Amino acid sequence: MKVDVNDFYTHNDIEIDVDGTSLRGYLEVSYADLIKKLGEPSDYFDDYKSDATWHVSWYDGDKATIYNWKNGKNYCGREGLNTKDIILWNVGGLTDSKGLARLSQMFSSVESKRRADQVNTAYKIGMVRGH
Repeated sequence: MKVDVNDFYTHNDIEIDVDGTSLRGYLEVSYADLIKKLGEPSDYFDDYKSDATWHVSWYDGDKATIYNWKNGKNYCGREGLNTKDIILWNVGGLTDSKGLARLSQMFSSVESKRRADQVNTAYKIGMVRGH
């Protein structure tokens, strides 16, 4: 069964049981883009080693977690990153999870759009300056 990566729900929609998930890889995306796509982070997370987490599930039952780990203020104190400045996130999933690939695909379109917007803005600036 082929699943549309954008056909998902999060902890903001329903409770998602993420027991049994573990690290499967990493996702490079801004905190702001995570909030835009997935909504506010969950209230259910390890608030000693993490500062924010999202729970995502697709309609085929696959699920993933996105979270920072030991690099934010909760764990590192003053020297830790502000949550809004974190761009490298851990992705957890079940053993046979496709969650990492699905999240990478979801957010690659966000990154592609951002790059296109930057190119368009640079082009417009160049046009205004007569270049």
